Amino acid sequence: MKLDYCNSDITEENFPEQGKREKVSKIFKFDKNMISEEAIAEMDKEGYRPATIYELLEWDWDGKDWIFALGSVWQDRSGDRRVPYLSRGGSLRELHLCWFGYGWSGLCRFAAVRKSETPDSLISGVSGLLNSLEIKIGEKKYKLIEI
Repeated sequence: MKLDYCNSDITEENFPEQGKREKVSKIFKFDKNMISEEAIAEMDKEGYRPATIYELLEWDWDGKDWIFALGSVWQDRSGDRRVPYLSRGGSLRELHLCWFGYGWSGLCRFAAVRKSETPDSLISGVSGLLNSLEIKIGEKKYKLIEI
């Protein structure tokens, strides 16, 4: 990402890998003041979840706007919860931390990824499809059944 600055608290220990990474597919800008939980709820309504720090760092950032990743939260020694964000300070490209409990202005932007289908819903859909299939081997027809 060619960053000029990275907060020293942004480490693998403080922000451990959280499983499968998805591509950032939407940047939310709500045009109203809100808190983190409200921003996450708005994303959820549209079928998105907040991006993690790893997803944010793999995204092709244009370097213009400040972009927050509410999907990765670290609690510092004082008990404050912090989230990573990309910013531009003059000509410098930077990765900082901000308070999760911060009241976000309507100018803030949040990276998000489309929610994946849950395995249970996929299994259910495949099972239903298999139940309706018949195969023919030679002259005999066989109906597939759910196990």
